[in-house]
Amino acid sequence: MTYTLGSHVKKQAHDKGIPDAVVLAVANNESNKTYQFIRKNGLMGECDRCFEKQMRREGVSDYNGQTYDIILVLNVCCKRVVSVWHNGIAPLRADQIADGVTSFVEPCEKCGVNIRYTADMKTQEDLMRHKANHVCRKPASERKPASYYKKKKKGK
Repeated sequence: MTYTLGSHVKKQAHDKGIPDAVVLAVANNESNKTYQFIRKNGLMGECDRCFEKQMRREGVSDYNGQTYDIILVLNVCCKRVVSVWHNGIAPLRADQIADGVTSFVEPCEKCGVNIRYTADMKTQEDLMRHKANHVCRKPASERKPASYYKKKKKGK
């Protein structure tokens, strides 16, 4: 039995620019990293029909020449995909913008410098293009210690 998509997940995936075929490919690939889904409030996710524990599955899939790295929430008991989002950074949602959030920062994986993403970046492609334009500075491991910058007292 394979996983199915509900109308909520289809809309969610469409709004985030993730094709249904990618969601199904990741959901039906048992070799993808899978573990129990824990909500932000620390509670375990449950199926709204069977009250079984939900699972979280991370996977990468290629579709029409583009690679998608996504995370899914699965109801294993009734073989349904209930949520989907991009793994890593994602554009600000309309409710976040309405609450006054105008930007967010994400540290560069290589150099540790914060990269600022703004609300003007509406699609995943905009975020990836902005990230690709980032030029890494000296890696964090090569930075000078704080003691290097302390002023030395005169006369000692």
